[in-house]
Amino acid sequence: KLDSDGTVIWQKTYQDGSTVANGVILTVDSSNDLVIGGTRTDQNHDNHVALLAMKISGFDGSIVWENTIGTSDNNVDNPCLSIDGDDNIIVAGWLGVYGEDRVVIAKLNPNGQQQWSKTISNPEEGYNNWSMEVGSLDTDESGNIYFVGSYEVPNLVTDLQGNTNNGR
Repeated sequence: KLDSDGTVIWQKTYQDGSTVANGVILTVDSSNDLVIGGTRTDQNHDNHVALLAMKISGFDGSIVWENTIGTSDNNVDNPCLSIDGDDNIIVAGWLGVYGEDRVVIAKLNPNGQQQWSKTISNPEEGYNNWSMEVGSLDTDESGNIYFVGSYEVPNLVTDLQGNTNNGR
């Protein structure tokens, strides 16, 4: 943490022996605490990757809470994070499941407890080997969640009349 003149107030490194954390998103809540989104790689379980959300005290840099989203049989990456008007944290990312990409979105309350989690699958039936990622997300004043990202069907062929082979 630096003050407005660039003077270092505190600096911290967060780690433990069996995981590698990678913080890539930072935002500040209404209490001036930092909410960090990223990934955590568990080196004891085949380098499984999960989404990481953690709250850090803006006062002294101590960890207030941390939470991971993911399961032991898939990997999660490309995290996005937003805070709504009630200081709930919305975290999302790419979810690799059995050869198909999905998007996972979870809502945590201000204390870091998961309220819900949703997995969003391919919006088009019949496509094979497709890819889907979240690029950014945000919330509105009513708490609705909006996200944008990419969707790719690598084997999709469209002819000049607009007919497709549906990625098959």
